[in-house]
Amino acid sequence: MSFEKFIPKRKLKGAQVSIKSTGTISLDSAFVAAFGFAKVSHVTLHFDATRKMVGVRPEADPREEGAMRLTHRTRVSSVRARAFFESFGMKIERTMRYPIAFDADQNMAVIALEGMKRKRGPKRKA
Repeated sequence: MSFEKFIPKRKLKGAQVSIKSTGTISLDSAFVAAFGFAKVSHVTLHFDATRKMVGVRPEADPREEGAMRLTHRTRVSSVRARAFFESFGMKIERTMRYPIAFDADQNMAVIALEGMKRKRGPKRKA
């Protein structure tokens, strides 16, 4: 009797980012390598309140205004962004995964924050 080995097919997911309850944004290493984040040590964070989107732009100059350190590990690169989320009144109750894409026109990674709640209170002054 001959046995045939079963190998389940893997479903390929699109690129994802995780945002932890501590406010850390973690980008997977494949995305980091593909879009030039592996070559930089800092990023700047941007927020589009109308579309609830976060932008992460790689910065060559660590002295760029608002630049935050991007820490590289084997499987992920991450930036501590608790102050960013608090500044825009966003609640992070638990670790969440979101789809991520690269916008070549803006030269930044774009994260759509579907389902993230905003804190109640006065609107942030511009």
